Amino acid sequence: QGSKVSRVIFQTPTDRWGKGILVSPTVAGNLMLGPSAIPLDSKEKEQRDTDTEELAYVVWAARRSVPHLDTSKALTSFAGVRARPSRGDFIIEESKINGFINVAGIESPGLTSSPAIADLVVNEILRNCNPPLPLSHKPLLPKEKEIQIQLSSSSLPPSPFFYFNPRRKHPVDYDKFDKGFDGRFGLTGDPERNIICRCEGITESEINHAIDGAGFPIRCTDSVKWRTRAGMGFCQGRRCRPLVQELVSKSLQKYGENIDAKLIPKRVPGMRVPERESRDVLSKL
Repeated sequence: QGSKVSRVIFQTPTDRWGKGILVSPTVAGNLMLGPSAIPLDSKEKEQRDTDTEELAYVVWAARRSVPHLDTSKALTSFAGVRARPSRGDFIIEESKINGFINVAGIESPGLTSSPAIADLVVNEILRNCNPPLPLSHKPLLPKEKEIQIQLSSSSLPPSPFFYFNPRRKHPVDYDKFDKGFDGRFGLTGDPERNIICRCEGITESEINHAIDGAGFPIRCTDSVKWRTRAGMGFCQGRRCRPLVQELVSKSLQKYGENIDAKLIPKRVPGMRVPERESRDVLSKL
């Protein structure tokens, strides 16, 4: 339903914590509703579950901005915990451990401030560590495809070269499949045309590129999801996860690890997963 709005819609803050419920379009064409905010004490800091009452409030408040939102098409719901700084400002400073930089308590406008925060950390804090830290970034692409970007400042020594490829291949648009694209679901045939995630239109080639470009072993399917959106669609990975498991298992063989695809976990081992309300709850709101 991302076409319903073209900009992030803010509400006037109320007596509840936060800036009100946002309605935000995403680059993938979806809508995000929320967040709400509830103060927690230290005993509840591990509480990351959603609940029916708060979901109902989010939907009610979002519909004040955008009426007729269809929550029966909701993909998922989630919650998190944000630490609030006691000093009333961002905490950006070197810790007692050399090279470990605290960037914490980043409240609004943290997203808007992120480029300036990154510049502060790289060009001032890291450069002044004692002893100084060598700044480097491992190239992830073949030498002939590397594009060198040098960050510089008139008052500081030149920054090291960072390598990256700004031209990412655009994901296949699933809506165009019936207009000439002959992709097939599965792992047989051309990786460029093998569709792994039907909901998001992600191909085998895109997933392999994301896995190989990580520069380190990928050990769970969520790592692929975060990089490619495979598993973020309506079925939430029920169809594509077994195929992604096979690709992850195959990639680990390059590191000398032979792990059966069925044993590849969804999430990083040991990661606590919050309980989430089912779509049945949202469909009734």
